[in-house]
Amino acid sequence: MAQTKEQKAAKKRAYYQANREKIQSAARIRRQSGRQAIANRKWREATKNHPRRRWRNKRQNAKKAGVPFDLPLEFFKNMPTHCPQCANEFAPIGGPRDRSASVERRNPKLGYVAGNCEWLCGACNRRKGDHSWAELLEFAQRGLARKVGS
Repeated sequence: MAQTKEQKAAKKRAYYQANREKIQSAARIRRQSGRQAIANRKWREATKNHPRRRWRNKRQNAKKAGVPFDLPLEFFKNMPTHCPQCANEFAPIGGPRDRSASVERRNPKLGYVAGNCEWLCGACNRRKGDHSWAELLEFAQRGLARKVGS
C-alpha cells in the first residue's frame, strides 16, 4: 500500500526526532571538512611559488625518477626573473607552460646537483630536450656545415 505525502513527512519527522544528535553531528562534520578543504586550497594557492615547495617537489620527482638530487634550497630562493636563454620573463606557476620557470640540467646524466643546473623557461627546456649543451653545439655545427656545404 502506497504512503501519502503526509505519512511520508510524518515518518521523516519521527526519524529526525529520534536521531537528532546523530544527524546534527554529521552535518557539523561535513561543514568543518568543507571549511578545511577551502582553507587547504587557499594555502596551496598562496604557497605554490614558495621556494621550499618547489625544492621539495623537485626532490620528490628526482627520487621517483631515480636521479641524484643535491640542490641546496638557496638555488630555489635565488631564482632569476627572466630566462637566461631567451630573456622572456618567467610566468608564475599555473601560468603559460612555455614561460614558466623550470630547472634544467646542463648534463642530464649527472642529475640535479649543484653546478649542473640552471633555470630556463619551459619552451627553452623542451627545445634542449635530454641533450647536453655540448651535444646541442655539435648538432648545430654539423647542421651549419651541411647548410654551408650545399
